[in-house]
Formats: sequence, C-alpha cells, structure tokens
Amino acid sequence: MKRWLIGLVMVTVGLLSWMGSGVSAQAASLADGVYQVPMKIEQSKSVRESAANQFFAKTAVVKVEDQRPTVVLISNGGQYIQQFDLAKQPAKKVGTVNQQTLYQVQLTRLASPITATFKLVTPVGAMTESARLVLDWEHAQSRTTAVTTAALMQAANDLARQQKVKVETTKIPAKTATQSVRTTAKKVQPRLTRAQTQVTYWRYQVLKGSGSGRSQADRYFTDLAEIRRDSEKNYQVKLIVRYAKSLGLGPKAVVPEMVNGRPVATGTIHYQSTGDHYQMTYQFSVSRLQDLSHHLIPGKIHVTVPGVGLSQTFPIRFKFASHGAASADRATAVAIAVKGTQRASVTQHNQRATLPAILGRIRPSGPS
Repeated sequence: MKRWLIGLVMVTVGLLSWMGSGVSAQAASLADGVYQVPMKIEQSKSVRESAANQFFAKTAVVKVEDQRPTVVLISNGGQYIQQFDLAKQPAKKVGTVNQQTLYQVQLTRLASPITATFKLVTPVGAMTESARLVLDWEHAQSRTTAVTTAALMQAANDLARQQKVKVETTKIPAKTATQSVRTTAKKVQPRLTRAQTQVTYWRYQVLKGSGSGRSQADRYFTDLAEIRRDSEKNYQVKLIVRYAKSLGLGPKAVVPEMVNGRPVATGTIHYQSTGDHYQMTYQFSVSRLQDLSHHLIPGKIHVTVPGVGLSQTFPIRFKFASHGAASADRATAVAIAVKGTQRASVTQHNQRATLPAILGRIRPSGPS
C-alpha cells in the first residue's frame, strides 16, 4: 500500500508539472509597461512560416496593463493586407512610418500562439491565410513602465524607424529604360511606309486560362492594344502591362512567356519606369486582323510577388473587340462580344475600380 501511495504521488506531481509547463508555454506574466517582443507568424497547423510572415517585422511592440496586452505590429505589406484578426479581434491601422503600416490589436490576456486570419489581395488574386502569431514573451524587452497610448505609439514609431522592413526590388532608371527601347527600335525596325507605321487601337479583355471569367491579370493589362503592319505585311500586336510602384512588386513582376501558341520573342519585351508606375510591353503577330476578333488568343505569363514567395506561370486568354479604331478614344467605344453576342460592354469597362479610364491617359512612355 505504501509503495502504491508513493507511486500515485509521483504520478500526480509529474502530471501537475507537465500541466504547469503547458500553461507557461501558453501564457506569461509581465509587469505593467511597454515592451518589445520577438514575434513570427506560423502556419495554422504547422511550425512552418506563414506567407503572411513576410509582411511583418520580427518584433512587436506591446503595452501590458493588468496582464491585458495591446499589441502593435509593423508591416511593409499594407497594400496587400485587406484585413486581419488576432484572436478574432480586428486589427486597426494606427499610423504609418517610412511606408510601413502600424496595426493595433487589444487582447484579453498574455498568450502565445494566437490564432490569426489574414485577408490578402495580391496581383494574382485574393487569398485568405489562417495562421498563428507566436510571441516570445520570455525575451520581451522593457521600453518604459508607462502604460499610456502615447508611450505605446512612441515605442512603435521608434522601432519602425530602426528596423524598416524592406521588400527587395530592382530599380530601373526611367532614362535607361527609355533609351533601351529607342535603341532596340532603331535596330529591329526597318524603314516602313506611312501606311505601315499607322497605328490602330483594339480593345481586349484578359480571361482565365479556362472558363469565361476574367483573369486577375486583367487589372494590370491596359486593355488597349496597339497594332501596326510590318514590312512582311503581318500585324504586330503590342500589349501593355502597367502597375503602381507602391505595390512593391519591382519592375519585372510580370514576364510574358507564350502568346498565340508561340514563345514571346525577348526582343519585343521592354520594361520601363514611368513616374509612379512600372510598365512592360510585348508583342505578338497575326497574319490577319480577323484572327483577333474570331478567336480567343491563348497566352502564358509568369508572375512574381515578392514577400509571399509566389513565382508561378499562369495561363490566360485574350478576347478582342470586333474591330479596332484609329484613335484610343474611338476604340473604347467598340463592343467586345459577350457570350457569343456583340453587346457593348463600355459601361462595365468604365466601372472597373482597379483600372483608371485609359482615354488617352494610359499610354506607354517614350516612342511607340
């Protein structure tokens, strides 16, 4: 009996010890004040890094008052983050520092990990990421014993200035890019007649590789193609991709690979920097203009999104209008067939919030 009682006590102590270690891993106790706390964002069911982790600094700023934390996270991905919640509490934007966004969430207790949900909007579409915010309370560093909102924001602003999160991009000076286009034009363009150099404009939409829906890439193609006839009496179709530099994608986020069943000639691909935007143009040829309006033109583009580790090739298709026009203004009024009919879609086009109207405003920089 005595041995049995001793064994029972030992098992009970061991069980309590295990339970105690589990609680300490989930919770912490800190004196009132403002702290810097190491952090990371993991996948919801794995210790692997979440895609959302790339958008945040590796340190959070936390105000603790009566063991209730107010957490401020520093993000370089404000343009991608539509919304996120921690422990089902919505994060609020409370400031910006050096193009970084400060997000604040008030929680009920000190804990880790914390369930998180991120709604992200990327150039290739929206995604919802379930994750866990891991806060390393054991290595929290005290900043001040004050527990005011001003003290919290001061610490967050100071930290954001010290450890600015950077998205790696390669900058191409506007002058260099323009010169490159001009030099290439001189080398590959033979002397053409006036009729051959005349430009016509054709409206188009970018569809998914299958089905009838629009591709997310449709937001970044300017939906007006420029067409010239070359010296061999083929028609050269120039497509234009344009997106804001503020997206942090860099100048070569979109690389065309295939169009109309053929690889895109590298000599037709040109990258430019134009004010607040990056721009890419490329070309393919058709022997007859009817080929544009009578068929869907298949293509492939490679999209790279820094920060989320996305580097992937996507199939797309181009749906052109019934005919072109001599000016961009007139081309925008030409109907694009919808489900086999020729109903006009000008109203739908003008309601697209992600692309500005391109009536003479969205044109490639430098010589066409």
